Amino acid sequence: AVHAVFGSRQDLIERFNTDAISYIQIDLDDNIDDQTATDEIKAALGNTSLAVFNGREIKQRIEDVGASAIRFMSAVAIAAMLIGVFGVINIIIAAIDARRFEFGVIRSLGAQPNFLTRIVLAEITILVAAAAILGTTFGLHTAYNGQHLSRMVVGIDLTLTPPLLPITLGIAALF
Repeated sequence: AVHAVFGSRQDLIERFNTDAISYIQIDLDDNIDDQTATDEIKAALGNTSLAVFNGREIKQRIEDVGASAIRFMSAVAIAAMLIGVFGVINIIIAAIDARRFEFGVIRSLGAQPNFLTRIVLAEITILVAAAAILGTTFGLHTAYNGQHLSRMVVGIDLTLTPPLLPITLGIAALF
């Protein structure tokens, strides 16, 4: 069921021409604990195929599924970042190897050894900065598209709030 109608069964029949019910929501007295209420409702329903859950249990299941999905996506992102790191390391090693004669000429002209180190570190810094900018921009763009998709398909209007701490930690790990 995607939509919820709050009313009596008579309202359901009159307004929607059906008596099919997917969920029944019951407001319970605050003095009754969840387990007792669930047991009493199951006993009242008898031997039917209906499932009885409380709202807190459903909410917890949804949060558990969401947390699992976020952990999985984070693991995939970390693995992709590690693969990217090894790719960049190979590119840098190949660039250094291809320019070793150039580095030899620079050293023979009197450049200090730390000058060559600074050249390589500057190249690495430019690569990391470009990756951080492009990755963050792409991630925010994807989040915006997900927000728009939720609004258009499901009708849920979400707010885009970029998580600054994880973004900062990701960029720091990249550097």
